[in-house]
Amino acid sequence: MKHAMKNKLTEKAPDFDVKELPPEEKEKVLGYMRSVEYNCVGGRIFDCKTRKRLKEEVLGFEKDGYIWTTADIYHFEKYDAELDEGFYNIVMGA
Repeated sequence: MKHAMKNKLTEKAPDFDVKELPPEEKEKVLGYMRSVEYNCVGGRIFDCKTRKRLKEEVLGFEKDGYIWTTADIYHFEKYDAELDEGFYNIVMGA
C-alpha cells in the first residue's frame, strides 16, 4: 500500500508540502476520499500546524492500492497538503 499524501502526516512530523488545486479538482478529491467506507479506527487527530487536538478517533481508508486517514482529509482540505502524484492521477481518472 502507498500513502495517498506526498508526506505522511504525524504529530511528530508536522511539516508537509502544499499544493493548491483548482476548486473543482479539490472537491473531486475530497468527494473521492470521503466516499470510501473506513476499514480501521485509531487514536487522535491533531492539527499538524497548530498542534491542537481535533478528535479522539482517526478513521483509516484504503482503495486502489492507497491508504489515508481522516487526518489526511483534514490537512488536505484545510491546508492543501500535497497528494501523492499516483493517488491524484487515480482520483482525476475516476
